[in-house]
Amino acid sequence: MVDKGKFYGCTNYKATDPCTFSLPKKWSEKSLGKTAIKDLITKGETSKLKGFKSKKTGKKFDAKLTIKEGKLSFDFG
Repeated sequence: MVDKGKFYGCTNYKATDPCTFSLPKKWSEKSLGKTAIKDLITKGETSKLKGFKSKKTGKKFDAKLTIKEGKLSFDFG
């Protein structure tokens, strides 16, 4: 994974047989650091992260991020 500006993408993103997997640098108004991105790629989840912001209520909350079926989601467990 390499820094592609607004997201992190595979190094062979433009190859003949490209990897289209990518991760955003920002999720629910929280910037995702390199440690969080590394944990998502290697472990499939992050530790609990603070400072996400709800799009519906505008309130801040804490949660883990997980990758399930290639999609990023919250884990409140």
